[in-house]
Amino acid sequence: MNTKQRVFLCFLSLVLLASCNYRFKFSIAPEDAVVQVDGAPLVSPENFTTKQKTISISAAREGYVPYQGTVDAAGFFAVKEVDINLALMQFQVTIDAVDAPLQYAVDNTFTGTTPARLTLAYGKH
Repeated sequence: MNTKQRVFLCFLSLVLLASCNYRFKFSIAPEDAVVQVDGAPLVSPENFTTKQKTISISAAREGYVPYQGTVDAAGFFAVKEVDINLALMQFQVTIDAVDAPLQYAVDNTFTGTTPARLTLAYGKH
């Protein structure tokens, strides 16, 4: 291999490496969660590309436990699949009455008698 060929191959290698991006595919639940990658809104969860090998991700939605983390790419020619499933917030509720015991209902279903301590997921009940 002569010098011109070596220079050309080095140049071609640099061009190929410089043009390579890491690819990510996101699966997010709930779908309407607000997701940011490296501080910018995620626009296309099915096809996200970047030159960064490690990305920072945050996801949030009202009533759900927020997510923050980092993900490493799978490689130049592979797609890293990232699954984010936000969990509903849970709340401890205490029900008591002066004239105990009384029956109480959650979501229109009699559930027990007072006094009671239970856990409810975020949302209307």
